[in-house]
Amino acid sequence: MIAFSYHPETGLFLGTTEADESPLEPDVWMVPANATLREPPAEEPGFNIVFVEGEWVLEAIPVPPVPVDKNITAVPDTLFGGPSIREALSGQ
Repeated sequence: MIAFSYHPETGLFLGTTEADESPLEPDVWMVPANATLREPPAEEPGFNIVFVEGEWVLEAIPVPPVPVDKNITAVPDTLFGGPSIREALSGQ
C-alpha cells in the first residue's frame, strides 16, 4: 500500500513510500515513521503541502522581502566602468 512521507520537523510533503502488511495481523498496515496513509491534496502553485496535526494542509510559500539599501540614492548610468546604457543603446 502507498504511504505518503513528510519531514519529521516541518511536516513538508516528501513523496511516497510503501507500507507493508503486517505478517501477524491481516489487513493491518505497518506505516513507516513520518508517513501517513492519508492522501495529500493536489499541488497548487505558490503553496507547500504540509502535514499538520494529522491532516494535510496547503500553506502559502512565503515570499522573502526585497532588501533595501537606504544608502543608494540613484542608479548609476554606467555598469562596471563601461559605456552608459544610453550610449550602448544608441550605438555610440
